Amino acid sequence: MFTKAFQKGLKPQNLFVIGKCYSIDPIVYNQLNEDGVKVSPQSAYFNSYTAYDEEFDKHINEFFTSIIKKLDLKNFDKVIILDDGGFLIRIANEILPHTLENIVGIEQTSAGFNRLSKLNLFFPVINTARSWVKMKYESPIIINLALRKLHEKIEHLTPRPKNILIMGYGTLGQIIFSFLKDKYDISYFDANPSRSMFPSKQLNSRLSHFDLIIGSTGECSLSNQAFKYLKKPVVLASVSSSDREFDSLFLRKKISQTSNCHTDLCIQGITLLNCGFPVNFDDDYSAIDTDNFQLTRSLIFGAICQAYLTNVNTKGFLELDHQFQQALETELIKDNEYEKTDHFHNRGLKRARESSSEKIH
Repeated sequence: MFTKAFQKGLKPQNLFVIGKCYSIDPIVYNQLNEDGVKVSPQSAYFNSYTAYDEEFDKHINEFFTSIIKKLDLKNFDKVIILDDGGFLIRIANEILPHTLENIVGIEQTSAGFNRLSKLNLFFPVINTARSWVKMKYESPIIINLALRKLHEKIEHLTPRPKNILIMGYGTLGQIIFSFLKDKYDISYFDANPSRSMFPSKQLNSRLSHFDLIIGSTGECSLSNQAFKYLKKPVVLASVSSSDREFDSLFLRKKISQTSNCHTDLCIQGITLLNCGFPVNFDDDYSAIDTDNFQLTRSLIFGAICQAYLTNVNTKGFLELDHQFQQALETELIKDNEYEKTDHFHNRGLKRARESSSEKIH
């Protein structure tokens, strides 16, 4: 994608990138460096004795402030901030002079959109995250990958789990339940009583029944106070975001420090898969970066082109261009690209598309 941007005139030395340790591909990291891109060396940093979100937020601050110290941003036609989670845009909104009139943001995740929607943004931000083509076509691809990775992990567990608890019964939790219910004794819990199999006051007393607990809330679904109620052995697997699902830091501090964020850790009878990070972001980068993610690249590149043409006098969120989305959908349908998966879980994909369509309409 960046190669195409370079062909369109973007100078590599004007591209600054920071990645996340659990999702950055070392090959891509090295290639970007070779191309002359300024890649933060903190991209691959992981310290198991620190909370990742706090550490990443610190690195983002250092990364952004180092850029604006070196460059006078007003000398550029456009400064495009491509974000994943709202971290960079939030900092830009806080520390950049509001007199700058060449800043345009792009947010590509729902978590980032939710975080930024609470702010009074002084520059426009293209809302790729909630674009209908992304929700309709990309979400099922991501969920399919998460299901496949989760299945691989379960198949290799010893002993094989029989009783599974899903923490969080939103869209993702419902899809996981639909996929696993015929093979396992599976339950689900949600903080919303209307979506839970049992009330919150019963959670601790029920935890000892489960061999595997899957976190899909995007928040801390199981605090360290609940660990004493867990069955031993037990496996904790996240399919959401970062390492926050199971109070991973508390567990990691009980064993030797590691800088490898993809390690499965065994701590006093508790196995924490992938150091607490989502199981679909392991170190098998070729499985993560499938051909289907050309859709993701297209969405991002289209948003970059739109950002370059955007009137900076507008403020706040802008929808991703509808004509672009329609053209992209036409190509997807014509080439049937989004269907070219291994269809590991057709039922899960079908449910994912139904859920995405429900959200859109």
